Amino acid sequence: MTYITSARSALLLACLVLWPCPDVHAHGGVFLEDDLCFIKIGFYKAHFKIYQPQNSQHEEWCEDIPHVDESIFVLEYLHDSLREVPVEFRIIEDVDNRGRFARWNDIKEDVQRNTVYHQPPLIEPDGTFLAMYRFTEEGNYIGIVTAKSPDLS
Repeated sequence: MTYITSARSALLLACLVLWPCPDVHAHGGVFLEDDLCFIKIGFYKAHFKIYQPQNSQHEEWCEDIPHVDESIFVLEYLHDSLREVPVEFRIIEDVDNRGRFARWNDIKEDVQRNTVYHQPPLIEPDGTFLAMYRFTEEGNYIGIVTAKSPDLS
């Protein structure tokens, strides 16, 4: 995980990925590869970007965002079949400062109480998932991406 070296207050957003199946598990799913940010959701993979257009126009962020401001979260699906799967996005306060080491069992009891933003499941046939949230306080947050298992029947 890279940390912002800017003198400005930074927001740290760790991502947790849930893939509902008999053995539900969650893990830090954001990673850098060839200077691009990706997220793994089960066997799916997507480009993951965060924009803060009010302050940094088209600059992309991966996990650390430098401003307490409007943030646009973008998932660009790399698998066509993900376009048929409902994807949900949630941001919670990281009250225990677990960051990228947070696991579902660590946060599930308080996920509703600590939620600052929730995008209910959406099917995005064009392959691009967008969520917008205006942060009002600096701090540490966890983004949770959930994709429903495809119907294999």
